[in-house]
Amino acid sequence: MQKDYDKICNSFFREAELGNWQKLNVKSISKKLKLKEQELKEIIPSKNHFLNFYNTIIDKEVINSISKEELKISSNDEIIQEYFMYKLDLMKKYKFGFINILNTSLKDPGFLLINLKSNKESIKKYVKRVSKTNNNFSRVLLIKLLLGVW
Repeated sequence: MQKDYDKICNSFFREAELGNWQKLNVKSISKKLKLKEQELKEIIPSKNHFLNFYNTIIDKEVINSISKEELKISSNDEIIQEYFMYKLDLMKKYKFGFINILNTSLKDPGFLLINLKSNKESIKKYVKRVSKTNNNFSRVLLIKLLLGVW
């Protein structure tokens, strides 16, 4: 299934890199990938949800990149920094696609809200993984701070 996800991501980002993001839709990607439109819509309801889908995929990889032993011997700051650096490294592959997607979608409040929520969920996963305390207030504060930095 990961191979299919890679093909989907490559197709969306390729179209974005070519400057076709505004006219792109799930139907055109499903035709290029020879998938049923409904199957693709179950994963990605619309192009505005694509970055949410991509975020979920790379979050799994980022979280699995640091072993439990490393979590024990490293500070929270180091681990969160490592998560962000690894995530940026993974995203570098599609940097021109990201640029075009963001440039054409900044005026769409739906897109912004979907992706803000997606990024917040990513950061929550990272903080939950490294947090050694049960203090909910400090966790929420850290999440908001990291979201602002991201």
